[in-house]
Amino acid sequence: MLLLASLTALATFLLAIHLCRGLNGAPAFAPVLLLLLDPLFYMQSILNINQTSATYIVAIALLMGMPFFVFFGWLSDRIGRKWIILAGCLLAVLTYLPIYHAMQKGAGSNVVTATSQTNPITGAITLTPQSNDDTGALVTAPKVLPYTSFGGLVSN
Repeated sequence: MLLLASLTALATFLLAIHLCRGLNGAPAFAPVLLLLLDPLFYMQSILNINQTSATYIVAIALLMGMPFFVFFGWLSDRIGRKWIILAGCLLAVLTYLPIYHAMQKGAGSNVVTATSQTNPITGAITLTPQSNDDTGALVTAPKVLPYTSFGGLVSN
């Protein structure tokens, strides 16, 4: 799980360096997609959070971040795109691990590892989150935050 967060931080940093080299037409939205889709995958596949709840959490985070998109767009017009992207990468390197630890603690599924299985027909990889039972044996982690409505998620 920590490896996933570290690799995402590295990929975001490398992509930012690539964008800062002055590539015209480069997809500037790619880091935003990484920042949104990776936590969604992590919450659904690793922490075993209900799909609807995880989607609502990411949507709320996106709505909370929208004012910052406008502000940092304005700031990048003032001081340049390179410095904003590099500052964002530095912030990502410093905060990814604490954020992922907080997500794991907040989910409450007590996931310690995940096993993977490959479908012999399609080749698709399926991850199964594992937690420890009372005896210390690995068991499939329970689904957590089983809310199917936005009201249920917000009220708790």
